[in-house]
Amino acid sequence: MKSNLKAVEVLCRATVGTAPAGSVTELVSRLCELNARLYALAPATIQRCDGDWLPAEDLQYSAAQNLVALFRSGTKLDVVLHYNHQVPVDFPGSRLRLELPGTEHGERAPLHLQVSPYELAAAHEAAAHDSDDEKFEHESEILMHRIGWNVVDSDAPEIDELDDASLEHIESQLRYGFTSGDLTIRVPDSDDTYRGYWEKL
Repeated sequence: MKSNLKAVEVLCRATVGTAPAGSVTELVSRLCELNARLYALAPATIQRCDGDWLPAEDLQYSAAQNLVALFRSGTKLDVVLHYNHQVPVDFPGSRLRLELPGTEHGERAPLHLQVSPYELAAAHEAAAHDSDDEKFEHESEILMHRIGWNVVDSDAPEIDELDDASLEHIESQLRYGFTSGDLTIRVPDSDDTYRGYWEKL
């Protein structure tokens, strides 16, 4: 994909004499793999806010941030990784982008990483090996379907059951043909609500 090659070109030019041979291509290659995994978990139809991820997505994004941090400390290049909460129309399959603040590839013209069909197939295959039990902390049966669900907010108390409004919401979504989505979970005997995510298993 041209945008991935552009990222390699720009980073190579920016790190001449400071980056070991192959470190730029290794970085971009690994980031493209992580981008593919993130896109497999959250395709273009799903919108995400920075930090509003499933645990599996958070794991992939943290790994990507760590790679960039190591590259930045090794080269002293000011490069920043960002998550695309909406997949850009011009860069299909891009969940990750790199920005070099103060350069032509800053916020207005970042380096988008895109997923290739091969990387996406590999990401789906890797995701298929993850068991449903590892992906979701809770399960419920709704309309004769097994539903996995998680609470996304880190400060949420232990919630073991879905409230009536959440159950009705999932029922409605299933009737309309949806197989996953976001939740607003209310704590019993309280007005507190927390963000969650559900998926038909």
